[in-house]
Amino acid sequence: MKKLLMVLLLVSIVMGTAFAQEGWGIGGVGTFGGNFNNSAEPYAGGYVTLKAPQSPIYWGISLRTIGNTLILGLQGDSYLIQNTLVPDVGLGLYVGVGLYGTIILNDPLGLGFGARVPIGLSLRIPSLEILEFFLEIAPTAGLGMVLGNDIDFDFDAGWIGGLGFRVWF
Repeated sequence: MKKLLMVLLLVSIVMGTAFAQEGWGIGGVGTFGGNFNNSAEPYAGGYVTLKAPQSPIYWGISLRTIGNTLILGLQGDSYLIQNTLVPDVGLGLYVGVGLYGTIILNDPLGLGFGARVPIGLSLRIPSLEILEFFLEIAPTAGLGMVLGNDIDFDFDAGWIGGLGFRVWF
């Protein structure tokens, strides 16, 4: 987990402020997703999103469930493409890259980490510029570990979608 946090920090530093947006952004997202492995259940949850000034990283702190299992997560995305499609209504498109890490609170304990590619639409109505609404989907690929008597590794590929908002200060 320390290595994942160090990688996220390094990505933040290396990316600099090339894609940064001014001001603080904070909001909430309702999520839904699935795994391309047929045996996995679909899931739902949510996360808090945070964007600090002068940083290109959009952070997410999540809490979700799969069946009776609670999963805590951290993700960081950087938008590589961020274009306004319809300026009159504030409709935009973004595409980015990101990393995620998860702690699966179950018996036995599980850990996961990987990469994601968020693709989304955002809406910032010109008369309400402090408020942003967005809809995104992000394909994911990573590695999961179950920490029981033996450590079991598993490749994980899936997707996560979200409908959310941010308030900009």
